[in-house]
Amino acid sequence: MEGNHSQLGLSYPKELSSGIESRRTSHKVAEQARRSRINNAIDQLGAMLPGETDGISKAITVEKAIEYIKTLEEQLATARAELGTKK
Repeated sequence: MEGNHSQLGLSYPKELSSGIESRRTSHKVAEQARRSRINNAIDQLGAMLPGETDGISKAITVEKAIEYIKTLEEQLATARAELGTKK
């Protein structure tokens, strides 16, 4: 249906139709760039995790990252507590 509004019984002036096409194209490009940024960030996140992360889903990568960050926070809290008691 893109750009062919007559099938829907609609008729737009050529200028408006080209404006709609331009907005659609711009939106598609922006959306692809957004998805690309998300995918790159998830790939980088997966590379920072211990163990094998190749071939796992994006959702599992994010869940593993959350678990790993919680583990690191616990280790940091433990180390701080140990340092505090040794003073």
